[in-house]
Amino acid sequence: MRWRPSFQLLFVCLLSGLWGCGSPERQPVADRLSVFVTIPPQAEFVERVGGTRVQVNIMVPVGAEPHTHEPAPQQLVLLEGAHLYARVGSGIAFERAWMDRIRAVNPGMHVVDCAAGIDLVEGDPHIWLSPLLARHMADRIREGLSRIDPEHAAHYRLGYEQYAADLAELDAVIRRSLQEANIRRFMVYHPAWGYFARDYGLEQLTVEHEGKEPTAQRLARVVQAMQETRIGAVFVSPQFDQRSARALAAETGAQVLSVDPLPRHYLQGMREFATALISSERDSHDE
Repeated sequence: MRWRPSFQLLFVCLLSGLWGCGSPERQPVADRLSVFVTIPPQAEFVERVGGTRVQVNIMVPVGAEPHTHEPAPQQLVLLEGAHLYARVGSGIAFERAWMDRIRAVNPGMHVVDCAAGIDLVEGDPHIWLSPLLARHMADRIREGLSRIDPEHAAHYRLGYEQYAADLAELDAVIRRSLQEANIRRFMVYHPAWGYFARDYGLEQLTVEHEGKEPTAQRLARVVQAMQETRIGAVFVSPQFDQRSARALAAETGAQVLSVDPLPRHYLQGMREFATALISSERDSHDE
């Protein structure tokens, strides 16, 4: 399926210079497959697997919140020329709200479910925050690209294998570092790191409960737990309001550390989280 400019796309570009329709990073490029993903980490998966064969667009851009984000009309227009959509598939709120409409925009677009075959935890869509599951997601993307472009299947296989090796190395480094630091638990405001905790034998303690701000009684229990376990940091997501977390930190003397659960550069973002986790544990024991 080749991308063809449409009158609708040209009209939107004339009306909306703010969004950047003229940007070469947004428009489909000749001789490349136009691939859309839901969240920023998936863009790295596609780029590493597809290399120069793909052009990636992200529906929930960097800094946006997948629970509330709505696609711009221009994004839906660009979807008309997409060859493949890689959905997370784990119940992320954006996809629950928009996936049917995304499919309707381009019925001929191949859709890959990156979560197919994963043992999901009910209520936790954050599968990408496990390097092991990220490798599975990248393999699903490889399968999708190979299906619509079988002529270059070997290219996608090589890209996947190289990226899988980097993910395996990341997993080994994180596992070894956490064991050496003897970390057992950590505190987060928004419960995004459940799959990460499951993989590495950690306990994720959360401030937010069932997607709601904590009650006074819950905050009191959280304060007590932090004091008893000597947890020295509360990890917050930049996509969420941090005022309650900072109030909690002021009460307990803990640090507030911002870590992005939607890193555009996935390998780097995961290393940064592991480093922050280990550093906060050391700081708490030094006090």
